[in-house]
Amino acid sequence: MMNHLQKLTQGIKTISFNESRLRLIFELNLAPCVVSISKRTLKITSKREDIKLIARNATLYHIAGFNFSSIPEEGSNKSRDPEFATYLFNEGRILKTKGQLKEALDNFRRSLEIRRSIYQGNHKEIEDSLSHVGFMLRDLEKSQEVIDYLKEALKMNRCLSNDDPRYPLVYMDNIGNLLRKLGRSEEALYYFKQSLDWKKGL
Repeated sequence: MMNHLQKLTQGIKTISFNESRLRLIFELNLAPCVVSISKRTLKITSKREDIKLIARNATLYHIAGFNFSSIPEEGSNKSRDPEFATYLFNEGRILKTKGQLKEALDNFRRSLEIRRSIYQGNHKEIEDSLSHVGFMLRDLEKSQEVIDYLKEALKMNRCLSNDDPRYPLVYMDNIGNLLRKLGRSEEALYYFKQSLDWKKGL
């Protein structure tokens, strides 16, 4: 049990820590309108342009140590909001670098779901979400699910005009290696041959 002096000291330390994190946000000139802070959770209220700012700068917010418990929309539906999908996607990438793989996967899945609801047919942002879900599942050693997502990403990539022709190679090699790992040698060989043919065409 803490006595009153210990509780007061702990409270002062918490306030000081939160103030230092807020100061960093303001120094970066990225602060939205702050409503309340509770430990490592920042709750904000924001206009749509502020949400766009957060989506673009998720990395810097995480540098300051914040996780966002809510980003309220202003008269919009987050389930069809491309900016919110971007925010989830970017936060997922940061969570991955922190080693929070399951949390990152959840963000990538949610981003994919929103992007599927917004865009019809093949779209680069859907492909990006598919590939990130797939590679996140690979890191979590869920091989069969990885194959399904990467096959869809590969199919979509071939229908899109891409500046970097190496993307299909990444998909093909990973699918081939995963199939080989699962003992599906003939299928693996098919993708390795495709990869080899693609390299010859570069």
